[in-house]
Amino acid sequence: MAVHAKQEQLADWQWVQKRFEKLQLHRKQPNGLSIWTCTVTRPRKSRRLHGYLLKYPRVLFNNTPPDNPYLALSPATSPE
Repeated sequence: MAVHAKQEQLADWQWVQKRFEKLQLHRKQPNGLSIWTCTVTRPRKSRRLHGYLLKYPRVLFNNTPPDNPYLALSPATSPE
């Protein structure tokens, strides 16, 4: 991986992200962006995180993980 990233003059994480996006396993936002914003809300604090939403989780997981009750899409990035 590091060799390929260096050949393309990218950081390792950028190379992995680019390769993942080429697989087209993720959902895009209506505005075309690939990264979604979520809010993790716990009793004492909240945090935002950014990541991909998978189109078909079973492609990566044998058993789909249960929904996380503390995790929600941020309103600005909720799907239509």
